[in-house]
Amino acid sequence: MGPAAASTGVAAALVAAAGADGWMAVTALCALMAGAAPGRARTSLLVWSAGVVLALLAVTARPEWGTYGGRFVAAMALAWTVPWFAGRFVRQYRELVRAGWERARRLERERALVAEQARLRERARIAQDT
Repeated sequence: MGPAAASTGVAAALVAAAGADGWMAVTALCALMAGAAPGRARTSLLVWSAGVVLALLAVTARPEWGTYGGRFVAAMALAWTVPWFAGRFVRQYRELVRAGWERARRLERERALVAEQARLRERARIAQDT
């Protein structure tokens, strides 16, 4: 089972456990996972934009859905956007930490090579003097 199937299974289990009123928590969790996943942000932003546009079109077509449309847009803004950005922050933070440790390892290797070269130059100078 791949990561996408696992996250879908987790989301389905949370929906079943949360009931009808817990869909915002499930949406927030899915948005957090989508933001933390590696990849481009464009796909997630396109899906979110399509959802908002569809909600606005539905409200335009059926004005009596205005309260639901407003609630949907607010839920998309709060339950999706904020956790998605939090997930992006977490992913970028992890990448920066990993890059920092890799740079530290590279600098340590370079320092060891420079020290070895200095030691060999000193040995060659001493051998040349005798």
